[in-house]
Amino acid sequence: FDLIISPEHDQLKKPNNISTLLAIHNINFDLNKKKSNTINFIIGGSNKYFKFNEDTQNKILNDLELLSKISLVNVIPSRRTPHQFIKNLSTLKNQNIKVFTDLFDPIAYGILLSESNMQIVTWDSISMISEAISSETGTFLYKFEEESCPKRYQLFYQMVKQKGLLKNFNRDVKPYTVSMSSYNIELKSKILNKIESNLWYKNSVS
Repeated sequence: FDLIISPEHDQLKKPNNISTLLAIHNINFDLNKKKSNTINFIIGGSNKYFKFNEDTQNKILNDLELLSKISLVNVIPSRRTPHQFIKNLSTLKNQNIKVFTDLFDPIAYGILLSESNMQIVTWDSISMISEAISSETGTFLYKFEEESCPKRYQLFYQMVKQKGLLKNFNRDVKPYTVSMSSYNIELKSKILNKIESNLWYKNSVS
């Protein structure tokens, strides 16, 4: 490849590599949209590191019930979210919990993330966390099965928290905002400088 873009937590050391703190995505946000008193709870599922077991699912259900007492909660499952867990959500019969089971359209997803005043994201997906942070709405990291968390994920969380872009979830969450302007300017400059510079492959073909 002439140019590689990879996440910083992968620690790839190549002369043609550009590392990014957040994962690249195709979601557009309306940063001027008026925020409503809603929380988006974005839920992943099992992967090669996390089982997303019954204890985890029950913990999320309990926290959803508690959050619904202070705000409307939009539950946004992913394709990895267990079907049984989504079924269990419907048994809550809670008017303050709304489940979006078919939200795989990036436009609709971007609108929903732009409207809320808090995002809570399960920590099994760096992509989902990156998308939520990019909305510039305060994002909270929802931990579970902590003994299974790989070191490169932990490195990502640590770097993002140090930038002030992410906080750990607790039951007393309060809205906050972040600005992505300096991050975006820095990333754009990094990419342009790399493209305009004498890359390693130019010398190899000259």
